Amino acid sequence: MTTRGQFTKKMLADINLRETRPGVFEYIGPAQNNRPKNKSVHRNPAETQ
Repeated sequence: MTTRGQFTKKMLADINLRETRPGVFEYIGPAQNNRPKNKSVHRNPAETQ
């Protein structure tokens, strides 16, 4: 585990995580999919092509 404060916003963006609540990180998928999420994270990428 890592403690809070070890990641910068840039680092989080690079690994496609965002902090939804203090200490809670959510994987937001590939960089090209960083638009606002209104669909399930688990959707099949082929559906959007």
